[in-house]
Amino acid sequence: MYRCLQFILFVLLLKGMFVNGQVVNKGEIYIAVNAQVSVVNDLINASHGHLINDGTLSLFGDIENNGEFDFVKGGLVAFVGENSQNIYGKGTKMFLNNVLLNKEKENARFKVKAAINILGKVYFEKGYMEMYANNDEEFLDFFDNATHVNGSDKSHVIGFVDWHGTDEFVFPVGNGKQYRPIAISGLNGKLNGFRCSYIVNKGNGFGVPDETVISEIDFIDNVEYWEVKRLSGNNNDKFSVTLKWDVSTTPKEILDSPDNVHVVRWDENKKKWIDEGGMRNGLEDSVTAIVSNDGLFTLALVNENNRLEVYNAISMNGNDLNHGLVIENLKNFSQNRVRVYNRWGQLVFNMRNYNNMDRIFNGYANTGIIVRKNDKLPSGTYYYTIEYIDDDELKGVKIKKKVGYLYLLAD
Repeated sequence: MYRCLQFILFVLLLKGMFVNGQVVNKGEIYIAVNAQVSVVNDLINASHGHLINDGTLSLFGDIENNGEFDFVKGGLVAFVGENSQNIYGKGTKMFLNNVLLNKEKENARFKVKAAINILGKVYFEKGYMEMYANNDEEFLDFFDNATHVNGSDKSHVIGFVDWHGTDEFVFPVGNGKQYRPIAISGLNGKLNGFRCSYIVNKGNGFGVPDETVISEIDFIDNVEYWEVKRLSGNNNDKFSVTLKWDVSTTPKEILDSPDNVHVVRWDENKKKWIDEGGMRNGLEDSVTAIVSNDGLFTLALVNENNRLEVYNAISMNGNDLNHGLVIENLKNFSQNRVRVYNRWGQLVFNMRNYNNMDRIFNGYANTGIIVRKNDKLPSGTYYYTIEYIDDDELKGVKIKKKVGYLYLLAD
């Protein structure tokens, strides 16, 4: 038999407290900085309840939040114990600073059916957070500057993760066995919102590309997908997607040819795969692509025999050697477009009908929000995208894309 403690008035908790019973809050509870409170059984925050946690609140049972659950100065909420926990309710808000997920039993779950906002850091240690709802009432939302650490095969989110931010974010998603994160970046400092999830064996036929349209795709990873949905921001703004391959989930064909891996997106309207290009991140097992829309993404093996060769070292010392981004054989594809981005994903050069002569990138910006037109760019690593129309008499007109890095040495 356990006790049910009901708090109706304001309660100030300054030190430590261990509650071996159900807690029902109908008033206001404030857990002060450095105070430690543990609730062994269920915690219910009623519709008029307001729970403010600036200390450490350890929860072993279910959490039903129908009121307000937030913080003022910080605080940590720890979901601990042996058994799985349910986090649910129709509260007006649940704003958490730092969160610890650490279950004693393997494969324990934190089943979320509530609206949770993260403003600080989530520590993934052991246990999986299930977030299957795809709506505006139940979500796990990381705010701008919120982070997470220690995502692994033993602890991550199964289902959907939301993020609202201006820089970049790694979505800590997986399938309850493998940790398969996806990263979003290249937002140019603009506030955007995204919802991402990882899907295994969707089984809807996406693995068969239309070869009459996408002849350069040799193989598609049809056993795993990442779903990306833009929640807010300008739908016309491009962004970067980074996917990783893994020996435990990714097909052998992808693993054997990492330098030819691209990111592809399923276009539901056209019922076709779209090659979004891709750049391998050094020797890492990942590829980054600048994409035009949200949707379903996966990895693909691409035939690079597209007859373009890029000389990607540019020197601005005035000796006429390596003076610009030279793309050999591009003259065979007069309908083309070349874009150059800096390391933060900001567009600094944009040129149609690139010709290696008077229409060439030589280290100066011709567009951009942060830099001005005709500004001399600083030394560093940039990346480019080349889109061109390949008019093949046998296969028809196709828009192809080539991407990669370039190295600029400014004088």
